[in-house]
Amino acid sequence: FRRLADEGFRPKGTLIYFGVADEEAGGHWGAEYMIDHHWDVVGAPYVLTESGGYSGVTSDGTRHITINVAEKGLAWRRLRVHGTPGHGSMPYGADNALITAAEIVRRLAAYRTPSRLDDLWEAQLATLDLPDDLRRRLSDPATIHDALAELPQGYARVAHACTHTTISPNVIHGGQKTNTIPDVIDIDVDIRTVPGDTKEAVDAYLADVLGELAHRVEVTALQTSESTRSPIDNPLWEALRKHTQVAYPGARLSPGILTGATDARFYRAKGSIAYGAALFSPAITFETFGQRFHGNDERIDVEATKSNVAILMAGFAILMAAVAAVTIFLIGAEASDSDATADAGATHETAAATTDISAEAGEGIDYEPYKRPDPTLPPVPAGEVKKFRVDVYEHVTKVSDELAPTRVWSFGVNGKLNRGTGVSEPMVVNQGDRVEIKLVNGANEKMDVRMPHSIDFHSSEVAPNKAFVTIPPGETHTFRFTAKHPGVYMYHCATAPVLHHAGAGMVGMMVVKPKDLAPVDRELWITQQEYYLGEPGEDADMAKMEAKEPDVIAFNGYAAQYDKHPIKVNRGERIRMYVLNAGPSIWSAFHVIGTVFDKAVTDNGVARDVQTINLAPSQGGYVEFTLDEEGSYPFVTHAFADTGKGASGTLVTKGADAGGMEH
Repeated sequence: FRRLADEGFRPKGTLIYFGVADEEAGGHWGAEYMIDHHWDVVGAPYVLTESGGYSGVTSDGTRHITINVAEKGLAWRRLRVHGTPGHGSMPYGADNALITAAEIVRRLAAYRTPSRLDDLWEAQLATLDLPDDLRRRLSDPATIHDALAELPQGYARVAHACTHTTISPNVIHGGQKTNTIPDVIDIDVDIRTVPGDTKEAVDAYLADVLGELAHRVEVTALQTSESTRSPIDNPLWEALRKHTQVAYPGARLSPGILTGATDARFYRAKGSIAYGAALFSPAITFETFGQRFHGNDERIDVEATKSNVAILMAGFAILMAAVAAVTIFLIGAEASDSDATADAGATHETAAATTDISAEAGEGIDYEPYKRPDPTLPPVPAGEVKKFRVDVYEHVTKVSDELAPTRVWSFGVNGKLNRGTGVSEPMVVNQGDRVEIKLVNGANEKMDVRMPHSIDFHSSEVAPNKAFVTIPPGETHTFRFTAKHPGVYMYHCATAPVLHHAGAGMVGMMVVKPKDLAPVDRELWITQQEYYLGEPGEDADMAKMEAKEPDVIAFNGYAAQYDKHPIKVNRGERIRMYVLNAGPSIWSAFHVIGTVFDKAVTDNGVARDVQTINLAPSQGGYVEFTLDEEGSYPFVTHAFADTGKGASGTLVTKGADAGGMEH
């Protein structure tokens, strides 16, 4: 990391190094605690951790590199065996807990759990150079157990663990004195579950093992977590595939399952994509990888250390150009000499500064045609519970006539997707309404979602770790809350890094109308939002976000659109405009030229006779006014540098002459 910094490497996303000391002890006070209590610090949609990167060559000469995308579940159990104490000089007929425990240990060691053969096992088989007949028998649940005996011992141990829930009695405690028959013996059992085996399955296995001895045994759960898995159809997998070519040109990636446990399981539970990824030397194969864990030869060779450093250094530019954020778990390694290192760092350092985002640079890129968002405030949904289906979608659109298309991440609401702009649809409820949110992270291929997302409502009072959870692509999450407090609130993706997700477009407005709100002639909504363009047609630029240098600041997702396509109103009618500054970083000073707000309601309270409302990022409010004469009435942020980036629009009365105004 020092070398990366010295060479000017600047990732587009946020790169987090997170080291913990208790992974071997279960991770509860390290990764699990930090994820549960400090997700804003260590959260990431993409995670790289240990235990992957071993490889082998098949008969056709292809090298297959295994990246662990899953790991088995944990079901550590303590079996407390009870007996009757007595003097060790009189063992005949004694109820010796140690003798009973010895029988239980024998049964545990001999017990066979069912074979579970899935697509990950088939993928692993494809990486092994085996005779066709043996491969076939290893693919059949009915024959795999006998076939394992034909493999070398190292292969057999790993293969068995990949395809079976394993039960291993590893620690025994008991007895006090040599001359005393023990009445309590504790057996600590390491149980690792395959995907699909639950806590109930573990209980059934143990009941089967104990049989008639069950009444003498008290079973306590020491640690429990089910098997976890991440998908491979995402930018991180593609980036890993590309950067493994640095060391092994032509190599293929293969998804695998880790038979042990890592802190990746805590991230997967939050919806992150987590892989065990490294790049070992050819000496570390499927066989040796398993044998070295906690064995007499637990080590990696110097060549593996060098290749890991080289691939991380050379691959960071590819990784960070492809994904929003990566958490890297590393054990210290010396940097290697790699020409690719300097090239990667130098290229990335200047990427933001040299990116051409002009309209001409975007020629030839397919993007959605512009469609003006209707600024009329949507109605409150019918029903006792106000239900909103919120669809995450990613799309390539323009947000300014003068600039290249960009990839925006957006929310659609109850089927309304504002394609052709970068704004998300507002939601409207009444104070006291029960609200149900159903978040769908990419309902189909047209939504083009590539990463985990979430949704956070500032209008709600809920436990965020339960309601605002991150879900992977294709998944759904539903939660409810009561809209107790009136106001104009922000909703946004809360997946780390929040700046990147919000800056890429994942923000929107929720209006909670107060009780006894007086009717007006017209209600309009305006969301001010910033856009930070990356390469034409690609994702937003994180470096620009961190520097607070937006390319566009727009009302309702497109620069100056309501100047070219004004909002038509009537002279003398009472207008209520709901305004949200969705940020993520720039303040708004909302002002309508040619009128004074009779009433302004913001987080700061109710005010009368107001010229401008000042809104920090995430703040909202509404203003009420009338337009006394026929004419054109621009509305802007009075921070004029931001107005010039697109934060302007026009209200035009139906009998007005639109010309003659400069401001």
